[in-house]
This record gives sequence, structure tokens and C-alpha cells, in this order.
Amino acid sequence: MGLWSDVHVSTVSAADSKNTLQPLDSIDESFTRALSVKHLPKHLNIVSLNDTYEDDSVVHIVMKLCEEGELVDRIVAKGHYTERVAAAVMKTIVEVVQVCHKHGVMHRDLNPKKILFVNKKKSFSLKAIDFGLSVFFRPREQFNEIVGSLYYMALEVLKRNYGPEVDVW
Repeated sequence: MGLWSDVHVSTVSAADSKNTLQPLDSIDESFTRALSVKHLPKHLNIVSLNDTYEDDSVVHIVMKLCEEGELVDRIVAKGHYTERVAAAVMKTIVEVVQVCHKHGVMHRDLNPKKILFVNKKKSFSLKAIDFGLSVFFRPREQFNEIVGSLYYMALEVLKRNYGPEVDVW
């Protein structure tokens, strides 16, 4: 289940690449925010928005398919990671935050449910997803909107006085 609706798998026959196809009943603020990912440079660890299109009843967004599930599920299934693997995962997440912040995008809901495994390869590839709560920011700008997944939310968000540092909580 995606932020707005069920997510479907589609295959682009020319490239034989698998994508997610997410139909949206309406365009709202979170949809517009999710499109902020288009303003980021292509990055190995940030889901790419491949296309958007509209038919008679819904808007569809097309993104790269990440077939192996959420980081949180992998953590629960494995019970623990070695220090080396945990460091590699954290390095990837920190690089994602760095790219987003360099381009003025604050995710505001980055957590293990928003980090997906692309495939089963031993040298795993992770992608950050779901920019539906993201916002553009300027240096030293502060925000007061309470957003995000409560279990993973930074204290500064609850205090209604935060900036991009909440992405590293």
C-alpha cells in the first residue's frame, strides 16, 4: 500500500524494466510534495520518478520497483546486522540525506519503512522512497508542522521548531 493508494507492478517491454504504478484519485499537497524527488539529481539510493500521466479518472505515477521490501522488515527478520553491514546501511542513508539537503529538500519522514531493498544481491542496493511529506527549505529556515511517523519522529518536530536536522534523527 502506498501513501495514497494501492501500488501495482508494471513492466516496460522495450527496456524490460519493472516499475511501480501508483494510481491517485486526486492531486493533493502530499502528491505535489512527492514530486520534489524530481528536483533531486539522479542518485543510486533515491527512488526515481520515471513518469506521471493522467487518464479519465486518475493520475498515475511510475517509479522504479524495489522488489525486496522495507529495511525494517529485514531488520526484524535478521534480528541484527553485523557492525560492517550496519555501517554500510547507515552510510547509504546519510548520503541520501546529504544529497536531499544539498538540493534544499527535507524528507521529514525518513525511517526504516521508507528505505527499500532493490534486489536480493549480496551487495544490496537501498532506495529512499515516499517524499510525500517532504518540503523545500532554505538555510536556517524553521518549520512547525507536525508530520511524519510518530514512532520515528524527532522531538524537535513535536516541539514545532525544526529544520533539516530532523532527517538524521
